[in-house]
Amino acid sequence: LPTTELPTTELPTTELPTTELPTTELPTTELPPTTAAPTSPSDVEGVYSEWTSWFDCSSTCGPRGTKKRHRLCMPDGAVCRGVPLEVMDCNRDVGCPGLSVYCPTIVCSLRRLPTLSEWSVLLYSGDTVVLIDGVVDGAWSRWSRWNDCSETCKHSRSRQCNNPEPMHGGQDCLGEEHQTTVCEKDPPCPVHGGWGEWQTLFACSRTCGGGAQTLRRKCDKPAPMFDGRQCVGASVDLVSCGEECCPVNGEWSEYSNWTPCEVTCDGGRRFRERKCDNPPPSCGGDSCSGFAEDQETCSHDKCPVDGKWGDWTPSSGCTHSCNRGSQQRFRKCDNPSPQNGGTPCSGFSLEFTECNAFPCPSMCDTVQEA
Repeated sequence: LPTTELPTTELPTTELPTTELPTTELPTTELPPTTAAPTSPSDVEGVYSEWTSWFDCSSTCGPRGTKKRHRLCMPDGAVCRGVPLEVMDCNRDVGCPGLSVYCPTIVCSLRRLPTLSEWSVLLYSGDTVVLIDGVVDGAWSRWSRWNDCSETCKHSRSRQCNNPEPMHGGQDCLGEEHQTTVCEKDPPCPVHGGWGEWQTLFACSRTCGGGAQTLRRKCDKPAPMFDGRQCVGASVDLVSCGEECCPVNGEWSEYSNWTPCEVTCDGGRRFRERKCDNPPPSCGGDSCSGFAEDQETCSHDKCPVDGKWGDWTPSSGCTHSCNRGSQQRFRKCDNPSPQNGGTPCSGFSLEFTECNAFPCPSMCDTVQEA
């Protein structure tokens, strides 16, 4: 740290008591006892709860740390005698590694107060304590006394976040600043009626698809008393219920027309189909049972068979040995024969061809040869 003197004249100062904290394990900070006697009917002398356990020490090293415990004044709003908070030294004079302070002209000390959340340098000069870079969290003052009971049978009290006020980025006080509660008067204040919760009078008319249900409530939260007003509004109401959709099972539509047969004869197949959309399944309903496609055989007639010629037979002998004779051969339309309206063979089943077309020898030729 720099060894030059700190400019204490320019730093904000806070007037704090210079009394040293005790070095023994005894409470080091006491709040003023609440010894004032109740001055109004709303002030009740209370009793403290048991002390809480000591909280963790505010520091693990340095000249001095503190730890706290507290107790509550019960009932809420009561005035208790004694202190609600105790603060005790802890981890006293435990050295912190690498931590040093140089104070050339004034007495100085490095410590942590109960309301500080950061290490701070406290410079003591006479009766003035200068707080350098100290982060002070706010704390509540004591509650004020309850004010007089109002015409509406209510009274209130308040407190301020000034014991101390938050400084140098410290946290604000947690909790409420004002409290209001009911008080008693004579004669009593009117109690206006308030509706209780709605109760089911009858079950829903339908379990799904939209139904109606009757609800009833009573003017008993609270019931009107001491000339208080009755509840405003209806005591019976009709509300919708069972709005979940009902399960719908799917149903088949009509079949489509048959497709053309695959073949025109000797048996084939044709098809038709239907859809599960009359209606389609919804809201968890079952799908259609069965098959979406149907088929059947068709074109049962035999197919026509056209006739075809068989092979020619061998030619017969020539009708003449000379001077042009003829010979014949034939065939049958049986390879195959025409059937089921098939067309017959085209052409002829008998065929003639010329043979021995040379001239016959004359008689003279015969005698001469002889």
